[in-house]
Amino acid sequence: MAATKQPWERALSRDVYTEFQDRRVIIAGVGANNIGAALAEGFHALGAKVAIIGYDRDPLTKLADHLDEKSKAQAMPRTHRPDAFAADLTKEEARRDVIANIIATAVMPVAFVSTLGNDKRTPLAELSQDQLRTQASSIGRFPF
Repeated sequence: MAATKQPWERALSRDVYTEFQDRRVIIAGVGANNIGAALAEGFHALGAKVAIIGYDRDPLTKLADHLDEKSKAQAMPRTHRPDAFAADLTKEEARRDVIANIIATAVMPVAFVSTLGNDKRTPLAELSQDQLRTQASSIGRFPF
């Protein structure tokens, strides 16, 4: 029985989207099983040099390992093991460190995708100014 293809595998073709092959794509807000992880898988399948950024290192490392193993098992040409960066992007120093580490890879980004969010469902009227700033900063500000 043939394996069922994911929607992005059916819709995206390496032959059509060649501009991502061997190019850096940065995805922020990546978790173990969220939209960021799905985007990382899709761009990775297109041959992009994916950099994934999330809060916890373990899920990022597992995702990078999974994508690397999957590409080898399927003999996908021109794929690269994703680079994983753990950081709290609400903190300016953490954002600067991640940018420095990404730039150190000598591959300038062609795309930046942010799936950052803060799902604390506190009614707006109950938020202090500091809480509102923290939630707004979780959206991320990258100086690219």
